Amino acid sequence: MDLTYPGTKSFDVSKPESYWFFYWKTSPSLWEAKLQDFARGEPVFIPVYWGLHANSEQEFDFGRWKPETDLKRLVELCHKYQLRAVFLIPIGAFAFLANGGVPAHILYKTALNKDQTLMCFINESGEIHKFPSFFHMGILQEFQKFVSSLGNFLTSLPLGCEILAAECGSISEDGYFRSFFQDYSSVFSQSFSQFLRKNGMDPFTMNDKNLLKKREIEFRNLMFDLYFEVIKENARKLWGGKIKLSFLGTHSEQFLSRLFGNNDILPSYIQQFFNSLNYEVLPSSLLIPSEYKEGILDNLFQKYVNRSYLSTVMQEGYFEEDTNGLVPLHFIEFLGVKSEHEARSNIFESWSLKAFFEQTTGRCYQLRENIEFSPDDEGEDKFIILEPSALTENNFNVIYKYLFQGMSVVISDEFSTDSLKKKLDIFLVENNISTEELNILGVNILFCELGTGSLFVVNSQSLESLPEQQRSDFWSRVFSTGKIQFLEISTKEEIEVFWFKRTPFDNELSYEHIRRVSLVNPFSHKVKASIKMKENFAFIKMIDQEGVQFSHDPKIIKMEFQPKSKISLEFGYYE
Repeated sequence: MDLTYPGTKSFDVSKPESYWFFYWKTSPSLWEAKLQDFARGEPVFIPVYWGLHANSEQEFDFGRWKPETDLKRLVELCHKYQLRAVFLIPIGAFAFLANGGVPAHILYKTALNKDQTLMCFINESGEIHKFPSFFHMGILQEFQKFVSSLGNFLTSLPLGCEILAAECGSISEDGYFRSFFQDYSSVFSQSFSQFLRKNGMDPFTMNDKNLLKKREIEFRNLMFDLYFEVIKENARKLWGGKIKLSFLGTHSEQFLSRLFGNNDILPSYIQQFFNSLNYEVLPSSLLIPSEYKEGILDNLFQKYVNRSYLSTVMQEGYFEEDTNGLVPLHFIEFLGVKSEHEARSNIFESWSLKAFFEQTTGRCYQLRENIEFSPDDEGEDKFIILEPSALTENNFNVIYKYLFQGMSVVISDEFSTDSLKKKLDIFLVENNISTEELNILGVNILFCELGTGSLFVVNSQSLESLPEQQRSDFWSRVFSTGKIQFLEISTKEEIEVFWFKRTPFDNELSYEHIRRVSLVNPFSHKVKASIKMKENFAFIKMIDQEGVQFSHDPKIIKMEFQPKSKISLEFGYYE
């Protein structure tokens, strides 16, 4: 468990996961053969191993001395086979590398979790990796030197490539993105204290806990932005943006399960996979032992981490012609979900929205940290639900943008400031918008319409006082008032349910789009589930049936799952 650099491995390994290429694990003589396995036009994610290239504090090797560091040859091979060379530089650590990838000669104190345990992970081979604190200014200074040298080298190449800033972490069960950049060690405390003093505050005399928390968030974001800007500025013409990576197997419970030989952890891996799709980050199984990747999990990666999904997480549109074309179906977007260190409240939990989805629709929702409007948000068949703590005077106008696009917007009546409430009242009066008082299961709602858009201002106190099942019934009634259409899935067991959609093929043009639902039983016991058919939906076909007994008639579909089984069903949706 020492923070040491183990050196490179000369043996050859197969491609560890689609779209990834570990140049230091594969013998340079076999690079070309391995790259031929990629489909033409695909991106090749090349994580940069800082520790491999650092010969000393001032000298970096990109192929001059060691063939395994020859990034120029790697780019040339990608071009030879019409592949996109995409270099990933982490903001913080890569969990699959010893020391997170940081060179051994600049290691400082180890990063800690909130509970003061070591921030460490077990890789596929059972090796334990722990990270230094990236809040140490010495790490930041050395990082600047390395990225500057790397940027100069890559931008000088005659053939093009891309550089992405990679934010690595995991998605927790309650919907938070837990970044590996975070730290709660004494290194962080000392750097934070220096930050407070520079801003005229004494950390030992500050009694306002809310103000202290606010400044802590400000400092964490500042440090993150410093690393991000180092990558962006030195990438120059090669800059491709930021990508979020979620590594399966990085929860503390999973760490302990691996450590003590508990083999019944496949369900948690599958849950993390689907959580990642809900958050629209790129999931990775690089830390999971090979025996867990076979079967269900491998099938999920092959089918759903496709080029269409990559175009979403990379915030681009290069792969719209993907013949698979499956993308997650999100008719409800929950905006303002904070990262772990910023989280104060979460109405996704307190309003029982998570319970409602699990009991009825499956994962037909998306969780997003920001509430900014983008052209991708267009569509009259969506509900937008805003976290109160994320709504400010600066971004309040985003509500109107969603309404003008014809979407339904749900907000809490508990505004963070009185001025926000006044801002809404003034807008309604100035635009002569009439409002209506609704009462659903004892919950008061202020309702109004703006064109084809609808606004629901929910009384949080009365909603949260309801029993959980009634809260679920409340959301079923609210969503039925909108334009969204969905099939409800009934099960008394915990199975993973995720909906996707795709463009109809030539023989399916009578449908507006095709929806596919994947149902997975990752447990070691049998499970039953059913789907009630509705108007506007037609059952098309069953695919990927493994260990599931299936029967259907025009009214209902019934399924009985054997242990560790799965099935996918496709439905045509029409107006």
